[in-house]
Amino acid sequence: EPVYRATQECYKMIIENPFEWLKLRDLAKKFAVSESSLKNCFQCISGQSIGAFMRTNRIKEAAILLNKKPYLSIGELAEMTGYENQSKFSKAFKSIMGKTPSEFKWE
Repeated sequence: EPVYRATQECYKMIIENPFEWLKLRDLAKKFAVSESSLKNCFQCISGQSIGAFMRTNRIKEAAILLNKKPYLSIGELAEMTGYENQSKFSKAFKSIMGKTPSEFKWE
């Protein structure tokens, strides 16, 4: 029960802060649970690992941002979402959204 509640809080925090890069050990410490318990419980709740869930959430939020602010360059969007470079961002975006940011932007 305490691990489940902590995992739900962790899930909520990731949803509310999509562009924040969080590490498993930091999340476990913040929510006072072991890394393995958090990892396993998160997988059960979301169906994804914490890392995959954060990536997916971040890219989906980036797509929303791209729709709201189409004047942003892909480089600006990559920077805003915390990616090191445009290439890594575009690759992650395409793997999750099925299109490159440019294709998505102009549809």
